[in-house]
Amino acid sequence: MTLVPEFHELEKLIYNVMHKLYLPPPYDDYFQESYLVYHAAKARYDPTRSQFSSYYHSKLEYHFLTLVSNEQKRTHAQDHLHRCLPPNHLLPSVRLYLPPCLSPCEQRILSDLLKGYKNIEIAYRLKISPSTFYRRRRTLRAKLARLRM
Repeated sequence: MTLVPEFHELEKLIYNVMHKLYLPPPYDDYFQESYLVYHAAKARYDPTRSQFSSYYHSKLEYHFLTLVSNEQKRTHAQDHLHRCLPPNHLLPSVRLYLPPCLSPCEQRILSDLLKGYKNIEIAYRLKISPSTFYRRRRTLRAKLARLRM
């Protein structure tokens, strides 16, 4: 049976993954994320398939890529919104300019999307079904597209 190394023994591997993906310093948040990934990987590790370090490396790299991708999407969406919409309405919690033609529910959906919540999480937070959420999101997109013209 292969032993799973302690977290502190994987520090070099963690920093190698961060450097490989060109993650910007400070690394404290990424290191904390890697600790969470470590425990998840440790719980799901199957020693018959690979060494733990290889398994953990792939899980950690995937996790960091997901974090970076989500941050890029969020930043792109915010930049796009700032370019397309006039500064008519300020939503203080996310500091975004939102047009007054959006209903309060649409404003909430838009702000939650830009905060990085998943579709199903937003539906749960609004206490609506996923299909209702998708319909409202479609309406929101149509309104934003009309404003862009």
